[in-house]
Amino acid sequence: MWNKHKYAILSFLLIVGIFLTGVRLPYFVEAAGIDKTALISPNVVKTITQDGVAIPGTGIRIDKPVTMELRFNLPVKGDGGNNYVNKGDFATISLGKGVKFEAGITPPIVKEIKVRIDGSDISIGHVTFKVNPSDSEEMIAEFLFDGDDDVYNGNKRAVKINAGVDFAVETKNINPNQITNKTITVLGTEYKIDPKLDDKVTIEKSHEVEAYNIVWKLTVSRSAIGINKKLDLKGFKIEDDLSGVDIAKYNTESVEQSIKKSFYVNGKRREPEYSESTKKLTYTFVEGDTNSDGNAIITFKTYMEYSYTKIHGGSGKEYKNTASVLDSSKNKKDIATDSFNWPGFGEKRARKQPDGRYYRIVNNYYYIDWDVDFNEHEDALKNVKLTDELKSDRFGNAHLEFVSAEAIKWENATLSSIKFKTFTQRPENDIYDIGDINTKMRFSITTKVIYNTGVTPGTFCKFSNYIKATWNDSPKGVGMSNSVDIGESLLKKE
Repeated sequence: MWNKHKYAILSFLLIVGIFLTGVRLPYFVEAAGIDKTALISPNVVKTITQDGVAIPGTGIRIDKPVTMELRFNLPVKGDGGNNYVNKGDFATISLGKGVKFEAGITPPIVKEIKVRIDGSDISIGHVTFKVNPSDSEEMIAEFLFDGDDDVYNGNKRAVKINAGVDFAVETKNINPNQITNKTITVLGTEYKIDPKLDDKVTIEKSHEVEAYNIVWKLTVSRSAIGINKKLDLKGFKIEDDLSGVDIAKYNTESVEQSIKKSFYVNGKRREPEYSESTKKLTYTFVEGDTNSDGNAIITFKTYMEYSYTKIHGGSGKEYKNTASVLDSSKNKKDIATDSFNWPGFGEKRARKQPDGRYYRIVNNYYYIDWDVDFNEHEDALKNVKLTDELKSDRFGNAHLEFVSAEAIKWENATLSSIKFKTFTQRPENDIYDIGDINTKMRFSITTKVIYNTGVTPGTFCKFSNYIKATWNDSPKGVGMSNSVDIGESLLKKE
């Protein structure tokens, strides 16, 4: 008969608790004992929690993990019974269906079951969480009781095991847009689905320039964070601030009419709202606005006739356009900004000479070389003509005489050495026929200053030169001008 101290040792309550945190151990042992599933399985208590608490009456969240906990008494020799688990025995517990391993976890997952007693870690064995090889939808827990001898040789009794593992809810057959008043079976228990989902909403913005229009593109997407599935955008709203964009009327249409006329969502005409005063474009998504990829792609145009042909100074005109997406409570979920520099159509200037002046003197004659760079955006223009009328200076002292002209292509931001067209004679009505182009071009014209009779060469003159470009789609044309002073001014600052 055991004495009092021995009885105290046998009465020691061993509680084994594990919690699976997604760590996979490189451990696998072929079981050599006896299958004790029938002995253990009836005593297993399964508990399912979410966020550390029991599933509430509002339902289970399909976008959050669930924890399966297993609790059971492990019959060992020290308990004094006739039917117990020996070292090397094993058991398989069915956990149920409706779940999968969380993203980033590679099954099977093996965890050693250990408890610390008197400063030492005592091993009970191992548990493996895996998919049932005979049923790909079922999860199982395989216990292998291969721990320390003390557990199984009669020195311990009343061993309690508590093992837990996290799973993700299996949503492959669930449409997250249709979960209201629906149920789902998870690990053997049927639950009402909580329709609440944590979502992520994104918006992207880009543009293309087509002739006189800027074609704006917004890509809006909404997805459930925990299950990586796209959600409907119904009730969400986009707000696009167009105050940083020059918008012109298109023929007799108002700006509002032209924008609304060009507004599409995934290729379907939709009716946005546009405020002339705030220059804000808004649209609220309706059911069916998302495509098969779960995106809503919005396109619309703003007409930029004057801005398109305008000769911007410096580096050009900057366009900055910011769009936002808001939920039904007007909370801003994401923003996107698209900005670009529009160089205008072109620029005319007098060529600066090596000595810093904008004219050159050859054999006592003054020459001015005029350069016009145009079609900066490299559109395909048909039947381009340049009209450059050579006029007298502002004071009537001299006039310009044609010497020569040439048109040269720009290639990859470099002026080509190959002449596209040359002119050795002044054309009729000062109209230079350039033809069809699809690149940036430079038109250069050399002029000679002819002083009028009775005017001393070198007398101050101010020449303004204006050139107009026309093509098939723009018969009104685009004007570019510049001016040059030559000679000695009569006005001097002392």
